[in-house]
Amino acid sequence: MNKNQVSQHYVWFNKYFDSFKYDDEKIMSNLTNKKLHTLRVCKNIKFLSKSLNLSSSEIRLAEIIALFHDIGRFEQFAKYQTFKDEISIDHAKFGLTILNNYEVLKDVSVEDKAVILEAIRYHNKYALPNNLSDKNLLFCKLIRDADKLDIFNMLIDSYENPQLYENEAFEEFIDSNEYQISFVERIINKKKVSYNDVKTKADIKLLRVAWIYDINFNESLKIIESNKYIDRIIRFLPNDDNIVRLHKHINAYVQDKMKEH
Repeated sequence: MNKNQVSQHYVWFNKYFDSFKYDDEKIMSNLTNKKLHTLRVCKNIKFLSKSLNLSSSEIRLAEIIALFHDIGRFEQFAKYQTFKDEISIDHAKFGLTILNNYEVLKDVSVEDKAVILEAIRYHNKYALPNNLSDKNLLFCKLIRDADKLDIFNMLIDSYENPQLYENEAFEEFIDSNEYQISFVERIINKKKVSYNDVKTKADIKLLRVAWIYDINFNESLKIIESNKYIDRIIRFLPNDDNIVRLHKHINAYVQDKMKEH
């Protein structure tokens, strides 16, 4: 993967985004938000790749994965006006169809193309399969961390500054502070929470907290810790015994995890 290929892929990405023109302010706001998210994930993945001392070619490969990881989101929202895959389309799978139909990766080596497609395919899945090669596993983990870091930042900003996000389709759940106690117990027992079980906005905040178990790199944990992402999410949950217990558990987990590296 060379610099010219990366530049050409950005050109294609921008032209593809520009093909979505709507008078509807909500649609355009959400599409623009998704483009900006993509560019921030590109920045995140480059930072993480460099922290792992990957080669220049590998860093560029990671950047292309980030650039196209959400390429399915634009048509998804334009058509369905939601980012919820379960009531529209699997945006990762659809993204692979777009890349194939437009022959976007025709100039990429067979090996690099396989890595890109695999990482995009699994970036939004509940868990990674056990049969990935070491290389594919690395890039899958990179995009999952880079993506989550920006989603943490973006969602917390929407909690803290809701007036700036009135048109954004972030969390389309019942606007309630009630949450499922079972979620707290699962998280404390280091078990993931299923997106399909989420009912309220409090539930989805707990799911975001549970993401901490799916963070793969020490630099990612440092970013989460330095920006106090977990603490800031917890502030928007009820201040009861269950949440206090959960908060202490997660803080201890993060500190112990960081000591391992």
